[in-house]
Amino acid sequence: MVTTRRLRAIEAAAATERERTVEVREHHALREAEVEELVAEIRQAEADREDLAARLAVVEAERDEARAQPLLTHEDQVALRALLRQARRQARKVPHVFVLYQRGRLHSLHATVESAEAAAEAEGPPHSGWTPHTPGEPLSPAAEVAWRICPMALGGAQ
Repeated sequence: MVTTRRLRAIEAAAATERERTVEVREHHALREAEVEELVAEIRQAEADREDLAARLAVVEAERDEARAQPLLTHEDQVALRALLRQARRQARKVPHVFVLYQRGRLHSLHATVESAEAAAEAEGPPHSGWTPHTPGEPLSPAAEVAWRICPMALGGAQ
């Protein structure tokens, strides 16, 4: 026999278990969603790893190909040696070079004043703006002068 009190207790317990079941189902649904997100992240990470492995293989192949190529071909080396010999011969003929400074810092070396001026003109100042330095006058500080050309003796000769 079931008494009213026992029936109410059983109904209360059943209601509590139904609430608990709903909570467990909600918790289970949240955990399943988290698992699905983690699986998607793992798949993306695997795809990224495969992509990086493919890129690495391409880069390594390019590196190996670059290492296999000589830096200069034989013809380039011959031409470079000839130009170097010619430059050395010309340097022996010229007693000095012209140094081009920009704001007191070395910009380039030239065989003639004209080539130094042309190099400076390519960077900005017009050819008409060049003024020669009058011997005996003090030079203004190099940092204050945009461009300056100074002759320099070769071979230690002054």
